[in-house]
Amino acid sequence: MQQAVGDRAREAFTLVNIAGIYNSLGDYQQALDAYNKALTLQRAVKDRPGEAVALNNIAQVYSSLGDYQSAKC
Repeated sequence: MQQAVGDRAREAFTLVNIAGIYNSLGDYQQALDAYNKALTLQRAVKDRPGEAVALNNIAQVYSSLGDYQSAKC
């Protein structure tokens, strides 16, 4: 619905929550996909705190995968 009405900030917030669920289920690729979509939207609406949260969560997923090089970038 948020996408349909063009509310990109809330869409990003929802994607972060969806990504968190995927992450907790161990579906790291789906989590990364959702976090990266959220990150794109957050950058578009200039949501700097949201962007920081998404980047932190992306790093945590990479850390869970043992990909520490990607986690620190």
